[in-house]
Amino acid sequence: MRTKHSSAGGVLVVILLLIGIPIYFCAWLINEHPIIAVGVVGLVGGAILRGILAARERRRALISYYTSMIANAKAIVSTYGAELAIRRKQLTITLSYGVVDDSKWCEEIEFFIDNVIVPAGYDIRSSPPCLEVVRRAITSATNHFAASRLCYAPDMDPTDYEVMVADALTDLGWQTRLTKGSGDQGIDVIAEKSRKSVVVQCKRYASAIGNSAVQEAHAGKSFEGAEYAAVVSNAAFTRGARQLAKSTGVILLHHDELAQLETKIFTADAMPTSACERA
Repeated sequence: MRTKHSSAGGVLVVILLLIGIPIYFCAWLINEHPIIAVGVVGLVGGAILRGILAARERRRALISYYTSMIANAKAIVSTYGAELAIRRKQLTITLSYGVVDDSKWCEEIEFFIDNVIVPAGYDIRSSPPCLEVVRRAITSATNHFAASRLCYAPDMDPTDYEVMVADALTDLGWQTRLTKGSGDQGIDVIAEKSRKSVVVQCKRYASAIGNSAVQEAHAGKSFEGAEYAAVVSNAAFTRGARQLAKSTGVILLHHDELAQLETKIFTADAMPTSACERA
């Protein structure tokens, strides 16, 4: 205990000396050499003032730098806005009970920042506040993602094709949700209307669709507890696939025939013949 008090006393003495000696020197200088004292005060004051002005200038330059960086980053986001909206639509999945899983989209935001914005010369990650502003800008630029639409292209990505089919069904009055892609038993879209549910497998193929797609759709119907199953494709279906679909009740459609899905389910007696089934 005595040692602690001794150490504390020593520290106090040092502090008093560090404060007292300069004060004593200044008082002596003012009394003995007032002109020199004024000069010293002027020099010290000038140095302090220059330091304050330099610090203020550095702060202004830094603010200007980050403001410019944010503006340029937002311009990049605007350039890729439509593409980002499509990616958000692809990566935002609605699970059972209306639970929304956007974890993949959050990862995509960071990917976009690191691989598009930062390489353009804007080190957004050097400033957490700026990084958050850019994240919010990406979110704001893609808020319309639910209304974005893809047009069919022969070389479109299979995931884009699934989104296109889901969008088309949504526009026809169905409530749709895309599956996560793993553990979905081959089902890509689940659609509901008038208390009827249908699981949809989407196939963008260059050749005719065979039996396996029909089998997977039929199995997916049981797995999801849906009343109906459908396979939607850009291609025709083989004879074997059409025969299996007829025996299992799986609906086969070209994506241009999606308007017929409701007719095939709700008015089976008036069911028109599908162009794919004629192929």
